[in-house]
Amino acid sequence: MLDKIEIAAKICLLIIVSLILLATPTLSAITTDQVIETETTEGSPYLIKKIFQDLYLLHGEIAFYIHSFEDVNSFNINYSIPSNYEDQAPIYFEIRNDTTAEILDYMIVNDTNQPNRFIKFSIGPMDSGETSFIHFDFWVLVKNNHYNRFPEYVTIPKENQLPEKTKVWLESTKAIQSNNLRIKLKALKLKGRDDNLIEIAEKIVDYTSTNKFRKKIWFLANFLSPNKNGWAKYLDAVSSIFYGGSCTGRANLGTALFRANGVPAKNLIVMSTWSKEDWYDMHYICEYYCPNYGWVSAETTLGYTPYQPKNYIILRVCYPKDENEAGNRFHNYGGCEQWFWVDQKNIQIHTNEDSGAKGWIEQDIITDLENASSMFNLTQDVYSLFSRYSGENLTAENLMHYNNAVLAQKNAINCFNQSDTKGYLNNMTNAYEEYIKIE
Repeated sequence: MLDKIEIAAKICLLIIVSLILLATPTLSAITTDQVIETETTEGSPYLIKKIFQDLYLLHGEIAFYIHSFEDVNSFNINYSIPSNYEDQAPIYFEIRNDTTAEILDYMIVNDTNQPNRFIKFSIGPMDSGETSFIHFDFWVLVKNNHYNRFPEYVTIPKENQLPEKTKVWLESTKAIQSNNLRIKLKALKLKGRDDNLIEIAEKIVDYTSTNKFRKKIWFLANFLSPNKNGWAKYLDAVSSIFYGGSCTGRANLGTALFRANGVPAKNLIVMSTWSKEDWYDMHYICEYYCPNYGWVSAETTLGYTPYQPKNYIILRVCYPKDENEAGNRFHNYGGCEQWFWVDQKNIQIHTNEDSGAKGWIEQDIITDLENASSMFNLTQDVYSLFSRYSGENLTAENLMHYNNAVLAQKNAINCFNQSDTKGYLNNMTNAYEEYIKIE
C-alpha cells in the first residue's frame, strides 16, 4: 500500500515539475526591455530567474571643412556632441590627427538648455579663400530598449495632468506650427475618434513616412525654384504637409501633429548607426511624451515607433528656442534646427563627399542587469568629469591625473570591444579615481 502511495506521489511531483517547466520561458523565447534567462541552482529544485540587459558601444565620426571668405581673426565654432541623456552615456571624445584647422584650444560646454552640450573650438586666424578641416570621433554606451513592456493603450492626457517640465514642448513655434489650421485639421483627421495615444503615434509616423506625393512635390519645387538655400526653405511643419521629402521636415511635421493633439513632443538631432562607410548629414527624429512611461522615440522618416536606442546617437535635444531660430520657409534656415554655430559671419562650415557624419555599432554585449547598471551609471559619472576638465588649463600634477584618466577610458573601450565587462568596469573606475584627484 505504501509503495502505491509513494509511486502516486512521485507521479504527481513529475506532473507538477513538467507543468512548471512548460510554463517557464527560455532565453530565446523572451524579448522584454531586458533579456530574461531562467536557471536552476545546483542541488536546488527551484528555478532562479536572472535578468540581463543588452548594452551597445556606438561609434560616431564627424568631419567638416571650414572656409574663410575674408581675412579673419580667431573665432569660435560650437558643435553639438552627445550628452548623458536617457539610455545613452558618452564615454570619450577624440580629435583625429588629420585635422588641419589651427585649434587654439577647445572645451566641452554645457548648453543653456540641458542636457545639451557642445564642443567650443577656438580657431586661429584664417586668410581669405583658405580652407581647413576638423575631424573627430566619440564613443557612446547605450542601454538598448526592446519596448516589449510598452503599453498598448494610453489615453491622451489633459494638459493639467502633464508634468510641468514637459509642457514647454506643447508650444507652437516658427518651425513647428502646431497651431496652424492645416496642421490642426490633419492632426484631427489622423486622430479621428481614437483617444489611444499609442495608436495615434503609429498613425502619425505612418503618415510622415509614406506620403510619396509630397516627396515628388518637394523634388519638383526644388527643380523649378532653386535658390541659394536649396531644399532648406521647405523644412518647417506646414511646408512639409505639401513637400515633406527631408527627414528634418518629416520630424517637424510629426512633432507638430503630436502637439496639435495635446501631446508634448520634441525633435532630436541624431546620428544614425546605419553605416561605417557612408557619410551623410545629421538625421532628425522626434520623441513624444507617454504618461506613466516617459519619452518615446518616433522615427518619422522610416515610420517606426518606438525606435530602439541602439539605432542612433543623440547629439541635441531641440527646444522651442531652436525651432524659432530655425524659422520656416520665409525665415532663417527654413525650419532646420541647428547643431553647430559660428561667431564669424565670413566663415562657412560645409561638407562634401568625403565628410559629414557617420555612425555604427562597434560592439554589443549582454550582461546581468546589476552589472549593466553599474557600467552605465559609472560611465555617466566619468563623462561628466571628463567634460569638466577637457580643455582646462591644468597644473602639471592635475594634467598627469587627467591623462591617466583618459588612458583608462580608452582601455575601457578596448575591453568592451573584447566583451570584457570586468575590464571595462575596472578601467572606468580607475578613470573616475584619477579625475577626482584633480584639485
